[in-house]
Amino acid sequence: MYTLLRMVADVEARKRPLARIAARQYGVFSRQQAVDAGLKADAIAYRLRSGAWQQVHPRVYRIAGAPISWKQKLMAAQLWGEPGAVISHEAAGALFALSGVPSGRVSIIAHRTDAPAAIRVHRTCTLLERDYAPLGPFEVTGVVRTLIDLGSVLPPVQVEAAFEDALRRDEDRLGAIIERLSRCSLRGPGGARVLAEIVGRRDPDAACTESLAETKLEHALRDAGVPMPVRQYWVRRPDGSRARIDFAYPDHRLAIEFEGLTWHYGREKFIRDRLRAADLAALGWRVLPIVWITLLDHPELVAERVRQALAA
Repeated sequence: MYTLLRMVADVEARKRPLARIAARQYGVFSRQQAVDAGLKADAIAYRLRSGAWQQVHPRVYRIAGAPISWKQKLMAAQLWGEPGAVISHEAAGALFALSGVPSGRVSIIAHRTDAPAAIRVHRTCTLLERDYAPLGPFEVTGVVRTLIDLGSVLPPVQVEAAFEDALRRDEDRLGAIIERLSRCSLRGPGGARVLAEIVGRRDPDAACTESLAETKLEHALRDAGVPMPVRQYWVRRPDGSRARIDFAYPDHRLAIEFEGLTWHYGREKFIRDRLRAADLAALGWRVLPIVWITLLDHPELVAERVRQALAA
Protein backbone atom coordinates (compact mmCIF):
# COMPACT_ATOMS: atom_id res chain seq x y z
CA MET A 1 0.00 0.00 0.00
CA TYR A 2 2.80 2.37 0.90
CA THR A 3 4.53 1.68 -2.43
CA LEU A 4 1.32 2.39 -4.39
CA LEU A 5 0.71 5.65 -2.54
CA ARG A 6 4.29 6.67 -3.13
CA MET A 7 3.92 5.97 -6.86
CA VAL A 8 0.75 8.11 -7.01
CA ALA A 9 2.48 10.91 -5.12
CA ASP A 10 5.44 10.76 -7.51
CA VAL A 11 3.13 11.02 -10.53
CA GLU A 12 1.31 14.01 -9.03
CA ALA A 13 4.61 15.69 -8.19
CA ARG A 14 5.77 15.27 -11.79
CA LYS A 15 2.53 16.74 -13.11
CA ARG A 16 2.79 19.96 -11.11
CA PRO A 17 5.83 21.55 -12.81
CA LEU A 18 4.47 20.60 -16.24
CA ALA A 19 1.09 22.14 -15.36
CA ARG A 20 2.86 25.37 -14.40
CA ILE A 21 4.74 25.39 -17.69
CA ALA A 22 1.55 24.77 -19.67
CA ALA A 23 -0.24 27.56 -17.79
CA ARG A 24 2.46 30.03 -18.85
CA GLN A 25 2.34 28.76 -22.43
CA TYR A 26 -1.39 29.00 -23.12
CA GLY A 27 -1.97 25.30 -22.47
CA VAL A 28 0.72 23.85 -24.78
CA PHE A 29 4.14 22.33 -24.15
CA SER A 30 6.80 20.30 -25.92
CA ARG A 31 7.67 16.66 -25.46
CA GLN A 32 11.07 17.71 -24.19
CA GLN A 33 9.45 19.85 -21.51
CA ALA A 34 7.38 16.85 -20.43
CA VAL A 35 10.49 14.69 -20.25
CA ASP A 36 12.35 17.39 -18.30
CA ALA A 37 9.41 17.45 -15.87
CA GLY A 38 10.04 13.75 -15.15
CA LEU A 39 7.51 11.98 -17.39
CA LYS A 40 8.62 8.77 -19.12
CA ALA A 41 7.75 7.75 -22.67
CA ASP A 42 5.03 5.33 -21.54
CA ALA A 43 3.42 8.02 -19.35
CA ILE A 44 3.39 10.44 -22.29
CA ALA A 45 1.91 7.79 -24.59
CA TYR A 46 -0.78 6.98 -22.00
CA ARG A 47 -1.88 10.61 -21.73
CA LEU A 48 -2.11 10.90 -25.50
CA ARG A 49 -4.12 7.69 -25.79
CA SER A 50 -6.48 8.68 -23.00
CA GLY A 51 -7.16 12.11 -24.51
CA ALA A 52 -5.73 14.00 -21.55
CA TRP A 53 -3.26 15.50 -24.01
CA GLN A 54 -3.76 16.28 -27.68
CA GLN A 55 -1.02 16.52 -30.29
CA VAL A 56 -0.89 19.95 -31.96
CA HIS A 57 2.32 19.48 -33.97
CA PRO A 58 4.91 16.71 -33.91
CA ARG A 59 6.28 16.60 -30.34
CA VAL A 60 4.05 19.50 -29.27
CA TYR A 61 0.97 18.82 -27.12
CA ARG A 62 -2.02 20.66 -25.72
CA ILE A 63 -3.78 19.90 -22.47
CA ALA A 64 -7.32 18.80 -23.32
CA GLY A 65 -9.80 21.56 -22.54
CA ALA A 66 -7.26 24.40 -22.75
CA PRO A 67 -8.92 27.26 -24.68
CA ILE A 68 -7.71 27.46 -28.27
CA SER A 69 -6.43 30.92 -29.18
CA TRP A 70 -4.13 32.68 -31.62
CA LYS A 71 -1.46 33.07 -28.93
CA GLN A 72 -1.68 29.36 -28.16
CA LYS A 73 -1.05 28.65 -31.87
CA LEU A 74 1.95 30.99 -31.81
CA MET A 75 3.33 29.24 -28.74
CA ALA A 76 2.86 25.83 -30.34
CA ALA A 77 4.66 27.04 -33.48
CA GLN A 78 7.58 28.34 -31.44
CA LEU A 79 7.84 25.06 -29.53
CA TRP A 80 7.74 23.12 -32.80
CA GLY A 81 10.53 25.27 -34.26
CA GLU A 82 12.90 24.99 -31.31
CA PRO A 83 15.75 25.50 -30.84
CA GLY A 84 16.13 29.10 -31.93
CA ALA A 85 12.62 29.71 -33.26
CA VAL A 86 11.47 33.34 -33.06
CA ILE A 87 7.99 34.80 -33.60
CA SER A 88 8.34 37.20 -36.54
CA HIS A 89 6.78 39.11 -39.44
CA GLU A 90 2.98 39.60 -39.21
CA ALA A 91 2.76 37.57 -35.99
CA ALA A 92 5.32 39.79 -34.25
CA GLY A 93 3.65 42.94 -35.60
CA ALA A 94 0.29 41.76 -34.29
CA LEU A 95 1.78 40.95 -30.87
CA PHE A 96 3.00 44.54 -30.71
CA ALA A 97 -0.44 45.66 -32.01
CA LEU A 98 1.17 47.76 -34.74
CA SER A 99 -1.29 49.64 -36.94
CA GLY A 100 -1.92 48.06 -40.34
CA VAL A 101 -0.75 44.58 -39.32
CA PRO A 102 -3.39 41.84 -39.62
CA SER A 103 -3.82 39.52 -36.66
CA GLY A 104 -4.29 35.78 -36.71
CA ARG A 105 -1.29 34.73 -38.76
CA VAL A 106 1.33 32.34 -37.40
CA SER A 107 4.81 33.27 -38.61
CA ILE A 108 8.19 32.29 -37.20
CA ILE A 109 11.85 32.41 -38.13
CA ALA A 110 13.27 28.92 -37.76
CA HIS A 111 15.82 26.54 -39.27
CA ARG A 112 13.44 23.59 -39.71
CA THR A 113 12.15 22.72 -43.18
CA ASP A 114 9.26 20.32 -42.42
CA ALA A 115 6.74 22.94 -41.33
CA PRO A 116 3.10 21.98 -40.75
CA ALA A 117 0.63 23.77 -43.02
CA ALA A 118 -0.55 25.97 -40.13
CA ILE A 119 2.90 27.54 -39.64
CA ARG A 120 4.56 29.99 -42.02
CA VAL A 121 8.30 29.54 -41.62
CA HIS A 122 10.79 32.20 -42.73
CA ARG A 123 14.49 31.51 -43.00
CA THR A 124 17.21 34.10 -42.74
CA CYS A 125 20.93 34.36 -42.14
CA THR A 126 20.77 38.01 -41.06
CA LEU A 127 19.04 37.67 -37.68
CA LEU A 128 21.24 39.28 -35.03
CA GLU A 129 21.01 38.56 -31.32
CA ARG A 130 19.81 42.10 -30.69
CA ASP A 131 16.99 41.61 -33.23
CA TYR A 132 14.84 39.59 -30.83
CA ALA A 133 13.99 39.37 -27.14
CA PRO A 134 11.54 37.67 -24.78
CA LEU A 135 7.98 38.97 -24.68
CA GLY A 136 6.13 37.01 -22.02
CA PRO A 137 6.59 33.32 -22.93
CA PHE A 138 7.55 34.17 -26.52
CA GLU A 139 10.83 34.94 -28.26
CA VAL A 140 9.86 37.77 -30.63
CA THR A 141 11.67 39.96 -33.11
CA GLY A 142 11.86 43.52 -31.78
CA VAL A 143 9.88 46.35 -33.32
CA VAL A 144 12.75 47.52 -35.55
CA ARG A 145 13.46 44.07 -36.99
CA THR A 146 9.73 43.39 -37.28
CA LEU A 147 9.27 46.51 -39.43
CA ILE A 148 12.02 45.31 -41.75
CA ASP A 149 10.43 41.87 -42.04
CA LEU A 150 6.95 43.30 -42.65
CA GLY A 151 8.22 44.90 -45.85
CA SER A 152 8.58 41.42 -47.38
CA VAL A 153 5.05 40.23 -46.58
CA LEU A 154 2.71 43.26 -46.51
CA PRO A 155 1.82 46.02 -48.98
CA PRO A 156 3.92 49.18 -48.49
CA VAL A 157 0.95 51.21 -47.20
CA GLN A 158 0.47 48.77 -44.31
CA VAL A 159 4.21 48.73 -43.59
CA GLU A 160 4.19 52.52 -43.47
CA ALA A 161 1.20 52.52 -41.11
CA ALA A 162 3.10 50.16 -38.77
CA PHE A 163 6.22 52.33 -39.09
CA GLU A 164 4.28 55.50 -38.18
CA ASP A 165 2.72 53.70 -35.22
CA ALA A 166 6.17 52.64 -34.00
CA LEU A 167 7.44 56.24 -34.21
CA ARG A 168 4.34 57.53 -32.45
CA ARG A 169 5.13 55.28 -29.49
CA ASP A 170 8.85 56.16 -29.40
CA GLU A 171 10.17 59.15 -31.38
CA ASP A 172 13.76 58.01 -30.81
CA ARG A 173 13.08 54.79 -32.73
CA LEU A 174 13.77 56.45 -36.10
CA GLY A 175 17.49 56.57 -35.36
CA ALA A 176 17.49 52.87 -34.42
CA ILE A 177 15.68 52.00 -37.66
CA ILE A 178 18.16 53.97 -39.77
CA GLU A 179 21.11 52.35 -37.97
CA ARG A 180 19.70 48.82 -38.46
CA LEU A 181 18.94 49.47 -42.14
CA SER A 182 22.57 50.49 -42.63
CA ARG A 183 23.49 46.86 -41.91
CA CYS A 184 21.03 45.46 -44.48
CA SER A 185 21.38 44.89 -48.19
CA LEU A 186 19.00 47.20 -50.06
CA ARG A 187 19.47 45.57 -53.43
CA GLY A 188 16.57 43.77 -55.06
CA PRO A 189 13.15 43.11 -53.54
CA GLY A 190 12.98 42.72 -49.80
CA GLY A 191 11.65 44.17 -46.61
CA ALA A 192 14.71 46.31 -45.93
CA ARG A 193 14.40 48.09 -49.27
CA VAL A 194 10.68 48.76 -48.73
CA LEU A 195 11.29 50.21 -45.28
CA ALA A 196 14.28 52.23 -46.51
CA GLU A 197 12.10 53.87 -49.17
CA ILE A 198 9.50 54.77 -46.53
CA VAL A 199 12.16 56.25 -44.25
CA GLY A 200 13.83 58.09 -47.13
CA ARG A 201 10.77 60.06 -48.15
CA ARG A 202 9.61 60.90 -44.62
CA ASP A 203 10.06 64.37 -43.16
CA PRO A 204 11.72 63.66 -39.79
CA ASP A 205 10.04 66.76 -38.31
CA ALA A 206 6.52 65.79 -39.42
CA ALA A 207 3.94 64.51 -36.96
CA CYS A 208 3.07 60.82 -37.15
CA THR A 209 -0.04 59.60 -38.88
CA GLU A 210 -2.43 58.03 -36.42
CA SER A 211 -4.14 55.27 -38.38
CA LEU A 212 -4.01 53.08 -41.44
CA ALA A 213 -6.67 55.37 -42.97
CA GLU A 214 -4.41 58.43 -42.71
CA THR A 215 -1.45 56.56 -44.18
CA LYS A 216 -3.56 55.20 -47.01
CA LEU A 217 -4.82 58.71 -47.83
CA GLU A 218 -1.25 59.98 -48.10
CA HIS A 219 -0.41 57.10 -50.44
CA ALA A 220 -3.42 57.90 -52.61
CA LEU A 221 -2.43 61.58 -52.84
CA ARG A 222 1.21 60.78 -53.56
CA ASP A 223 0.32 58.26 -56.29
CA ALA A 224 -1.97 60.82 -57.94
CA GLY A 225 0.59 63.62 -57.80
CA VAL A 226 -1.54 65.75 -55.45
CA PRO A 227 0.43 68.07 -53.12
CA MET A 228 0.85 66.60 -49.66
CA PRO A 229 -1.10 68.17 -46.78
CA VAL A 230 0.24 69.15 -43.38
CA ARG A 231 -0.29 66.50 -40.72
CA GLN A 232 -1.85 67.31 -37.35
CA TYR A 233 -2.43 71.02 -37.99
CA TRP A 234 -3.68 73.18 -35.10
CA VAL A 235 -6.20 76.02 -35.53
CA ARG A 236 -7.07 78.63 -32.89
CA ARG A 237 -10.81 78.86 -32.14
CA PRO A 238 -12.55 82.18 -31.37
CA ASP A 239 -12.71 81.25 -27.66
CA GLY A 240 -8.93 80.75 -27.54
CA SER A 241 -8.98 76.95 -27.51
CA ARG A 242 -7.33 74.96 -30.28
CA ALA A 243 -8.73 72.43 -32.74
CA ARG A 244 -6.55 69.86 -34.43
CA ILE A 245 -7.02 68.93 -38.09
CA ASP A 246 -5.70 65.54 -39.16
CA PHE A 247 -4.73 66.82 -42.62
CA ALA A 248 -4.76 70.48 -43.67
CA TYR A 249 -3.86 72.73 -46.57
CA PRO A 250 -3.47 75.99 -44.61
CA ASP A 251 -2.98 78.21 -47.68
CA HIS A 252 -6.30 76.97 -49.05
CA ARG A 253 -8.01 76.73 -45.65
CA LEU A 254 -8.94 73.18 -46.57
CA ALA A 255 -9.33 70.56 -43.85
CA ILE A 256 -9.66 66.83 -44.52
CA GLU A 257 -11.75 64.83 -42.08
CA PHE A 258 -12.57 61.11 -42.08
CA GLU A 259 -16.18 59.95 -42.02
CA GLY A 260 -17.26 56.45 -41.11
CA LEU A 261 -14.71 56.02 -38.33
CA THR A 262 -16.50 57.82 -35.49
CA TRP A 263 -18.30 54.68 -34.35
CA HIS A 264 -14.95 53.39 -33.11
CA TYR A 265 -14.81 56.13 -30.49
CA GLY A 266 -18.38 56.66 -29.34
CA ARG A 267 -21.07 59.30 -29.21
CA GLU A 268 -19.07 61.93 -27.33
CA LYS A 269 -16.31 62.05 -29.93
CA PHE A 270 -18.92 62.18 -32.70
CA ILE A 271 -20.44 65.29 -31.09
CA ARG A 272 -17.02 66.90 -30.52
CA ASP A 273 -16.10 66.34 -34.17
CA ARG A 274 -19.30 68.02 -35.32
CA LEU A 275 -18.72 71.03 -33.06
CA ARG A 276 -15.15 71.30 -34.32
CA ALA A 277 -16.37 71.23 -37.92
CA ALA A 278 -18.76 74.09 -37.12
CA ASP A 279 -15.94 76.10 -35.55
CA LEU A 280 -13.73 75.53 -38.61
CA ALA A 281 -16.49 76.68 -40.93
CA ALA A 282 -16.93 79.85 -38.84
CA LEU A 283 -13.21 80.56 -39.33
CA GLY A 284 -13.51 80.23 -43.08
CA TRP A 285 -12.22 76.68 -43.42
CA ARG A 286 -13.73 74.21 -45.82
CA VAL A 287 -14.01 70.63 -44.54
CA LEU A 288 -13.69 67.83 -47.09
CA PRO A 289 -15.11 64.59 -45.67
CA ILE A 290 -13.37 61.36 -46.64
CA VAL A 291 -15.32 58.10 -46.35
CA TRP A 292 -13.11 55.18 -45.30
CA ILE A 293 -14.80 52.61 -47.51
CA THR A 294 -14.38 54.89 -50.54
CA LEU A 295 -10.70 55.39 -49.73
CA LEU A 296 -10.32 51.63 -49.38
CA ASP A 297 -12.01 50.74 -52.68
CA HIS A 298 -11.36 53.84 -54.82
CA PRO A 299 -8.29 55.75 -53.58
CA GLU A 300 -7.90 57.44 -56.97
CA LEU A 301 -11.40 58.94 -56.63
CA VAL A 302 -10.57 60.37 -53.21
CA ALA A 303 -7.33 61.88 -54.54
CA GLU A 304 -9.24 63.52 -57.39
CA ARG A 305 -11.72 65.04 -54.94
CA VAL A 306 -8.85 66.57 -52.98
CA ARG A 307 -7.32 67.89 -56.22
CA GLN A 308 -10.66 69.52 -57.18
CA ALA A 309 -11.07 71.02 -53.71
CA LEU A 310 -7.61 72.58 -53.96
CA ALA A 311 -8.41 73.94 -57.42
CA ALA A 312 -11.63 75.48 -56.16
